[in-house]
Amino acid sequence: MLDGNEIIGLVSSGELSVLAEINNEYKNEFCKWASCKFPKTNKYDIADCWHDVILSFYDQVCSGKLLRIHFELKSYLFGAGHHILVKRLMKSRNITYCESLEESLIKGWYGTDSLTSYNDKIKCLSDSLQELPEKSQKLLTSRFLEGMSLKDIAYEANYRNLNSLSVTLSRSLKSLRIKVKQKAQSQVFEDQFEYS
Repeated sequence: MLDGNEIIGLVSSGELSVLAEINNEYKNEFCKWASCKFPKTNKYDIADCWHDVILSFYDQVCSGKLLRIHFELKSYLFGAGHHILVKRLMKSRNITYCESLEESLIKGWYGTDSLTSYNDKIKCLSDSLQELPEKSQKLLTSRFLEGMSLKDIAYEANYRNLNSLSVTLSRSLKSLRIKVKQKAQSQVFEDQFEYS
């Protein structure tokens, strides 16, 4: 399988056969993963979600909104699928999943793999979130932990357009990721120093 950025290049140049390759490579694994994470969701809804992920990926690339990714394509696609499923389940008020949203926020982020326990990861995320400005904390909490839509957040936070809210959320999430990575790395360093 090609690198995610190579795939983005191929899709943007009109090479759509690569989408079939992505589908063949990840669909079954996504469906198994989603079935474990969302056990009360039927397999048809999960398969439908996967197709929405592929369509969304295609739309994002073709519209120029997705030019590069800085992590594995699989992580990007599964994260998008997770987001779609959570959104759908929250709409129907039928949300039951095995991992908390807090863990899903940091799963797969570079630098957190070294934190071995779930509690270490959550503490790292919580501490990092508290270091952000209050506005960023509120936006990230509303979006990712409370599952609010962008429209609802924009109304509550007095944003006039969704694009500026989206940019602010993206910047806040990037800042959070950097802080989480720094904390995780410093924790590993402290642990190594402690044992030497």
